[in-house]
Parts: sequence; C-alpha cells; structure tokens
Amino acid sequence: MPHRTPPTVFEGQDGGRTLGEPPQSMTEPELIDIARDAILTLFKVSGPLLLVGLVVGLAIAIFQTLTQIQEMTLTFVPKIMAVFAVLVLLIPYFLNTLNEFWVQMLDRVTQAGGVG
Repeated sequence: MPHRTPPTVFEGQDGGRTLGEPPQSMTEPELIDIARDAILTLFKVSGPLLLVGLVVGLAIAIFQTLTQIQEMTLTFVPKIMAVFAVLVLLIPYFLNTLNEFWVQMLDRVTQAGGVG
C-alpha cells in the first residue's frame, strides 16, 4: 500500500484554514489580459454614447456658425436628448456586453481557485 501524505493546511487571508493546494497567484500576462478586456469593455459601452455626443455637438456647432446664433442651451439640450435616446436604444447591447465581461471574470476567478 503506497504511503499518502496528509493534505497541507494553508492559512487564508481572513485567518481561516483550508486543506489542499495553496491559492494560485495571478501572473503578469493574466493581469494584462484582464486590464485589456476591461478597457475594451469600457470602450464598447461608452463609445457609442460619446460618439453620438460628438456628432450632435459638431452638427450644432456648424449650425450655430452658419446662422450666427450663439445660444448656450442650443448646444446642451439636443446633445443630452440624443445621448439619452441612444442610451435607451442600446441598453440591451450594453447589458449583454457587461454580462459577458462579468461572466468572463468569474470564470477566471473560479479557474484560479479563488472561489469554491
């Protein structure tokens, strides 16, 4: 009968003790991948709103230049309304994008042994 060594006891960060393998630390490439995915998700969610604000603002600025109307509310109200309309229309896309990112992060945590 082969000799089995008892499982090693590791002390967690919260002072609790666990049996088994020590927690794995995150490597630098994994951290860079997570940061890259977070930045891409940020661009996917905020990009359409910022782009609409930019296009509407540019169109209003051209209109004001051509007509020489210098009304301050003319710039803000249409921009806010356009951004809000795009926000309402793209909520399913935004939620899907954020959900995919969240599931991907949870998968990484569970693969690393951080949960469970």
